Order: sequence, then C-alpha cells, then structure tokens
Amino acid sequence: MFFDALRVKIRDEGMVRNKAVHIALGIPAKGAKFWLRVMNELRHRGVEDILLAVVCAEGNPWCLEMKARLQQNPAKALYALRKQTVEPVFGIMRSAMGFTRFHLRGLPNVATEWTLVALVYNCRRIMRLTAA
Repeated sequence: MFFDALRVKIRDEGMVRNKAVHIALGIPAKGAKFWLRVMNELRHRGVEDILLAVVCAEGNPWCLEMKARLQQNPAKALYALRKQTVEPVFGIMRSAMGFTRFHLRGLPNVATEWTLVALVYNCRRIMRLTAA
C-alpha cells in the first residue's frame, strides 16, 4: 500500500487555501473489510471527505459487461463525442498545478505518475464543483 499527500490550492469561502489531498494506492485490491478499517481509521484521524476511485482489473464481470456495452452502436456514438470536446486539462495541469515534466523514468513509473496527476486534477475539479 502507498500513502501520500499532495498540497493543492483550493478556493474555499472566497479565499484561496492550501489543502492536502491524501492518496492511498492499494495493489493488489484487498477485501471490503480491509478498506472499511482503513476508511474508519482515516475518519478518526479527522479526514472529512473521501473519494474512492476503483480501477477495473481484467476479468471482473462488471468490467466485461461495461466493455460489451461500449461496443454497441448507441454507446459508440456517445463515446465518440468525447473526442470532440475540447478541455483545457493539459493547460491547467501545466499552469495551475505546475506539472511540466515527468520526474520518474520507465513506462510503468511514468504511467503511475500520470495516474496520480490525473487523480489530483479530478479531485481538485470535484472539490471546486461541489463547493459551488
């Protein structure tokens, strides 16, 4: 298990504040009772909000069902719209988050670093959207 905290600037009550975004990366996936203990421990330490992101492992039944749904024509058309949407994600990552280059070497390490950067971006976005 890997724990880390990143400091991000969040607009909160009209002021920009530094807040910590805590990241827990568990490989391989543990059982529900294990994660319940982890979440309760974090709650007792004062963590107010928890966002869970689950990455699908190959072979899971619900993952295979989602892949089958995406192969159908209506879903393909909706999914293709995502390619048309222009999002300023990379500009925000560069200017607001200061992510200008990868610090690790090797494809697996770069993939992990990119996943963490994307997670931080998504957490910032969710916090901004829920605060509004």
